[in-house]
Amino acid sequence: MANQRKKAVETKLKKFYTTMSQAVIMSEIENGPSSEWITNYENNNNPLVFYNTYLGKYLKNLGNKKLTTGRNDITIYLSDGSAFKIYNGACADIEYYFNIDKSFKSVNQIIAGKDYFSFRICNENNKNNYGGGKAGGFQTACNGNLSQRMDRDYLLEHCKTPFTDGNTCSALIEFDGWEIKKDYPHRF
Repeated sequence: MANQRKKAVETKLKKFYTTMSQAVIMSEIENGPSSEWITNYENNNNPLVFYNTYLGKYLKNLGNKKLTTGRNDITIYLSDGSAFKIYNGACADIEYYFNIDKSFKSVNQIIAGKDYFSFRICNENNKNNYGGGKAGGFQTACNGNLSQRMDRDYLLEHCKTPFTDGNTCSALIEFDGWEIKKDYPHRF
């Protein structure tokens, strides 16, 4: 049963990453390079502007069921039972929830790399601190120091500390070819 859940997470995560990457590429044709996109609207107050400007019309194939806005985020609910949230900080921070019910939980009740997976779209100004040294494109979330050390041991170690650096769990799964290996620190 756990193996089936793990495989379902792998499949949905890879599909989400591929679809979002393609949406960013299509949006770049109309809106210019994502490395130049405006990713911070009034100190996190309007991620809906970011979504509507850069992503919304390119994500129809995800099966958008509903979109809700929070104070500092928007949540897009998908027809396959998953969801994703967008926060606009220095980068456009995106959290993907394999199970839509987890998106309703408070931050104290969810674990990065288990309940949600982190991604970012960073512009040129913020690539070193938040984009792992990379600007533009849809990418797994990581801190700037990953641009100096992007090996599996580093990603695995940082995936084990979910609150402070659990965002690297997405980068670990990507590093492993979108497979959740036996030594992955979280169980499904």
